[in-house]
Amino acid sequence: MLTNAEREFVNAFWHGFLRSFLMFVAVLAAFCVGAVYGEVSVNEKTPACCSTGGATQNLKGRFQVEDIIGKRFGRLVVECLGERAACGKLRYVCKCDCGKTRLVHRQMLLKGGTKSCGCLRSEMLAERSRTHGHTTGGKSTKIYRVWATMIQRCTTPTDQKYYAYGARGIRVCERWMTFENFLADMGERPEGRSLDRIDNDGNYEPGNCRWATNIEQAGNTRQNRYVVVNGTRMCVTEAARVIGVKMPTLSYWIKRGIDPKGVLAARGVHA
Repeated sequence: MLTNAEREFVNAFWHGFLRSFLMFVAVLAAFCVGAVYGEVSVNEKTPACCSTGGATQNLKGRFQVEDIIGKRFGRLVVECLGERAACGKLRYVCKCDCGKTRLVHRQMLLKGGTKSCGCLRSEMLAERSRTHGHTTGGKSTKIYRVWATMIQRCTTPTDQKYYAYGARGIRVCERWMTFENFLADMGERPEGRSLDRIDNDGNYEPGNCRWATNIEQAGNTRQNRYVVVNGTRMCVTEAARVIGVKMPTLSYWIKRGIDPKGVLAARGVHA
């Protein structure tokens, strides 16, 4: 059995050992963190507008953090250090020339990714819309929608009609990728007409496009069959009208391989 003096000595020894061990672990952990991330001894003064409970915040980062408070980045002037983002990245309170204030990531400022509170982009879009005057106030004109639909069908695989245009190799010429050029070449869309490619396997380009009526559009599709009447190539629908027979009748002759020359000769038509 241990005496009281011996018991007190053992307790004091283990208490001291435990305290020393915990201090050693703390020092080791601090050393490991410093080795991985690098110690940064930078104090950024935080004005009252961004106070988080202390006048000074100690920052730690992978690289030396320079003081950017008071500097200008585009339309933004850095006022003070703000709250960190959820991912831990630094954010600064910046005031835009338009008067608005917003939090901006440090790297977005340094790399030029953010130059305003958003007003600069809005002004650029508005200026772009004023260039041709066909997209204002979130609305667009009919001719602009025709152009946008043409581009969409030929360049966007997720478009519902892409299979019939872009997937078939139909392209928009480089000149018409700009709306002003398309408008200059085609002019305003006439009432009751729509954009039509004369050669259905050709591209959208000057010389192969026209403003066609619904009847002309219907007679110029990939599904149409063509015949030569009086030396002129035309679709079955138009040929039936010229010959003076019903379209189903002419289609039946073609499908059955019946030579309509005898019938047409009797009507005074040479095909």
